[in-house]
Amino acid sequence: MLALLRASISDEEMVAIIRMLVEKALARDVNAAKLLLSYKLGKPAPAPNPDQIDRDEWEHYQSDAINLEQVQHVLGSLPSKVGNDIARAALPIMTDARKEALAGQLVKNLPESQKPAKTTDVATARTQKPAPIQSVIRRVEMTLLARARETRRARSQTEGSLDEPIPNRKSKLGLKVKAKPKKIKPEWLRQTARRMQKNSSR
Repeated sequence: MLALLRASISDEEMVAIIRMLVEKALARDVNAAKLLLSYKLGKPAPAPNPDQIDRDEWEHYQSDAINLEQVQHVLGSLPSKVGNDIARAALPIMTDARKEALAGQLVKNLPESQKPAKTTDVATARTQKPAPIQSVIRRVEMTLLARARETRRARSQTEGSLDEPIPNRKSKLGLKVKAKPKKIKPEWLRQTARRMQKNSSR
């Protein structure tokens, strides 16, 4: 909704609204003056304690400082956007796998008289044999790669630029053939798969 509101008002219209507020404030409209000053000056900060000025300065130096471990942590981590993409793709798949495993255990622990006589439903049949973690990781990888491809395709269409041509190479017969692009998994995707494997083994 905020994005729609911002897209509906042009820069010129926004300037006209601000100028109208300024004119009303100059005409002694208190509400317009309060609105303008609240955005121009902001909320006033509390007055500093004169007995703690040195302490406040020292705390400022401490809060502004970073060490090597913090730099390594930031450089060795992924942005939250990537984490959200992984969670969106992995959570439904992992939830289905755990739900199937739990349903299989519940059916297994039921008394013989309460167990279903026939398992005609595909979902019920799958609960008898929970999917291994390798297939779950593979499904997550395929989902993430498909989303990455869609994002690249949408970005190229928006920018109006086509994919870079694949460089030609000469074959043994002297004919020009197109080099096949190498399929390389991103490092963050491999690390995520390893972490999911470790968590499942625990």
